[in-house]
Amino acid sequence: MNPTRIADLHIHTTVSDGGFCPGEVARLASAADLEIIAITDHDSVSAFDSFSPDWQLEVVPGVELSAYLGTREVHVLGYFLDPHEIRLRTALESLQKKRQARAFSIIRKLAEEKVNISCEEVFEAAGGCSVSRLHVAEVLIENGHSSNLYEAFRDFLGPGGAAFVPKPYFTVEGAIEMIRAAGGAAVLAHPRDNFTLREIAQFVDAGLDGIETFYPTHSKEHVDACLKAAETFGIVATGGSDFHGRRFADKPIGTARVDRETVEKLYERAGPNGIRRLS
Repeated sequence: MNPTRIADLHIHTTVSDGGFCPGEVARLASAADLEIIAITDHDSVSAFDSFSPDWQLEVVPGVELSAYLGTREVHVLGYFLDPHEIRLRTALESLQKKRQARAFSIIRKLAEEKVNISCEEVFEAAGGCSVSRLHVAEVLIENGHSSNLYEAFRDFLGPGGAAFVPKPYFTVEGAIEMIRAAGGAAVLAHPRDNFTLREIAQFVDAGLDGIETFYPTHSKEHVDACLKAAETFGIVATGGSDFHGRRFADKPIGTARVDRETVEKLYERAGPNGIRRLS
């Protein structure tokens, strides 16, 4: 492990679909010799309501927003944003209500396929926080309807699955604008080879500040392509583990890391109302 790479900029907590609460995530990060983490829950910034100085590491306030480009799902990460910015909080609270409605729709579609799970089981898996397809998948596995996550999403929850329901989302431009308006820097999450340089150029024109380059499932070719895009467009090559810590979907915290210089470059891209860190 490169000792200069001390930052993991993509981590989820129980506020969305992670398996550990924010304080537990901080303890795991410290044990993994991380000095900086970004909490990037799906469509929520509520993790920062419970921030404590006892976490003893630098915490970058972040979020992961769902967006679409045509029929393709795009995730946009936001960093250094103000988690209390009114417009952002209002938009995310609305999304949470839509996520709950989506979960009910998925459960109804599953019932039509004679796959019966209860709303109570799904919302218990979510722990009262942002409910996602991952929580539904866990219940499907627990009840013997699927053997693993791949089957759950292939047969039921993914596009083409029997119970697929599109999630509420922003446009890519809307997600970037929302992050920028809250003082943050916007980063394209885990792009792999899903986007052309022309499409990334469109995102940059809309205000994109970085591209997630170092990621657990990125091949060397993916990393090289992201580095080329970052150099071409003058944006920041970032990285993170996408840690969830759930039983059926786990990438160890700190699996993908960047150095402090990268974090500083990203902060320089944030707006004048950006929050440097919670510490």
